[in-house]
Amino acid sequence: MKSELRYLRNSLKRYLSMTSGGTPKHVLSMVSSMRSGNLKEALEHFWILRTEGVRKAKHMDGFTKVIEASVRQHFPEMIFKRNHELPGYYRYSKKWDLALYDGDTFLAAIEYKSQIGSSRKNFNNRIEEAIGNAHDLRKSCKKKKLGDPWLGYLFLMEECEETTRSVEGRSSVYNNYKESLEALSEDLYDSTCLLLTNEKTCDMVKGQEEFDHFIEDLIHHLKSSERKRKRKKKS
Repeated sequence: MKSELRYLRNSLKRYLSMTSGGTPKHVLSMVSSMRSGNLKEALEHFWILRTEGVRKAKHMDGFTKVIEASVRQHFPEMIFKRNHELPGYYRYSKKWDLALYDGDTFLAAIEYKSQIGSSRKNFNNRIEEAIGNAHDLRKSCKKKKLGDPWLGYLFLMEECEETTRSVEGRSSVYNNYKESLEALSEDLYDSTCLLLTNEKTCDMVKGQEEFDHFIEDLIHHLKSSERKRKRKKKS
């Protein structure tokens, strides 16, 4: 039910965007197809760097390139800051994987996480970390008047027996993460995305549609924020 409600909410946002001068449907379809190819490259980039032992901070760079390319189609002047430090409320600061700015105006922040192996053992730690990071930034933005940014959480998981198999009547690790990320998107994050990928093929197993929704939701927020700022300037 939560998944259905989330899908309907995002579909309504996209519909309203298109009916108010947004991107035509046939163009959205073409962009989605292009994005699929770029996502394949991002996954290959992830697995190659992991195999070569490159530090983890670089593994997810391919996803930033896909997001940046998609956003720049609508906002060519948007500023993208990688590994960007943002002020905290319960702590001094935290570095977010990607932050978006229009000039000095903070608009969005995205957190990337990946889990290869030990997925069930690390489940609680990952979810608690995601909850804490979002809550901390939300409180900080409110106190320091940094606006109401869009927060996104993208999680990459390896397809293997450990992540897709149910154990002793319990749901698979993949399903556990899927349910938790959907819950996180109800109030802490504006959008979450769970990607399941296979190391041997370097390909997407599940998550293409979720990834498209993730980016479209971000673009919708940026358009809405732009309209609000323009109205504020006129008043």
